[in-house]
Amino acid sequence: MSRIPWYYIWSDKYEIFHTIFQDITSRVFPKIREEFAIRPIYIEQQEFQKKLSKNIKEHPFSGCNLKIDALISCIEANKGSHFLFTDIDIIIRQPSIRALVKPFLEYDMTFMTEDTDTKDANIGFCLIKATDETLSFWKEVQKRVLKEAAHDQLIVNEMLKLTKRKFGLFSPKDIISQKTCTANSDFKIVQILSSGNNTSHWQLIEKLFTLPLFINMEPYKYLISDTTKKDISRFSDFVSGKRAL
Repeated sequence: MSRIPWYYIWSDKYEIFHTIFQDITSRVFPKIREEFAIRPIYIEQQEFQKKLSKNIKEHPFSGCNLKIDALISCIEANKGSHFLFTDIDIIIRQPSIRALVKPFLEYDMTFMTEDTDTKDANIGFCLIKATDETLSFWKEVQKRVLKEAAHDQLIVNEMLKLTKRKFGLFSPKDIISQKTCTANSDFKIVQILSSGNNTSHWQLIEKLFTLPLFINMEPYKYLISDTTKKDISRFSDFVSGKRAL
């Protein structure tokens, strides 16, 4: 059984999520590495700082194609095969990921469910078959993100409503965003999200504030700087209504 490539992007600010992912897939659930070829894509932090939106009324990825550029490169490198392309801010809670993916290998594209109400796709966890058709789809996403200075996920959902290509959604009982789950939910994989539009820095702080609900943070505290710890404390006070950010 050939291993399915599993790509994710990470940068220095998200080193803690990269370390957790590497630890889970090598020490906690080594079976995952028997079934998937883990292929992290490192992007220097300055590239994100240059290209992320500075307008807090928008999503930080509005007009930014860093993720889509990398995804297109993965399609070009895996013609005829499936691969996973995910964000790095995910927590895996069981080893049988191949079994979750297998029913969707007949689809051109499969996505995590954004939430159980809208049934929109979340591109933080994607299974893609590398074909000329999917390459064309993502190149159109790439073009529209730049032209419209829009958020990539919004463009993807607009296009999925019109596409004739076969796509699926993973069951929210298995793979889900934090929008529609709690730490006690019986999911297999969760993506840690922030609650709304804000600067990329404060979105990260909120994710770090939330992370202990889903994983023991004791082994990873060394990766959190004193400055970041102070910001997490500020965010905690903000949540409790003690002060503004």
